[in-house]
Amino acid sequence: MPAETHRIGSRTTAEDVAVLLEVLLGEDGTDDHDHTTLADLGVDSQGLVDLWAAVREEFGERTLGPELDPDVVDLTMTLTAVSTAMAALVATGYDDDS
Repeated sequence: MPAETHRIGSRTTAEDVAVLLEVLLGEDGTDDHDHTTLADLGVDSQGLVDLWAAVREEFGERTLGPELDPDVVDLTMTLTAVSTAMAALVATGYDDDS
């Protein structure tokens, strides 16, 4: 069971994730989230795994959440779509009843 201090996943928004991704990708202040894909920013498969690890580290317990499913998040997705998907994955890893 996660420590009480790590139970923040359900409160994570797509905007929170987008800000973190901007910082990690060196795109701080990017206005074109709806058109810029991870591939456009030079992210590869390992980079995507690393981004997900950073999101889990920042917004939940380190072991939180499922592995990234290529059918859910992939390199052709825009920053907006990736942020939304990752926020939803963080929220599903959060158990309000525990």
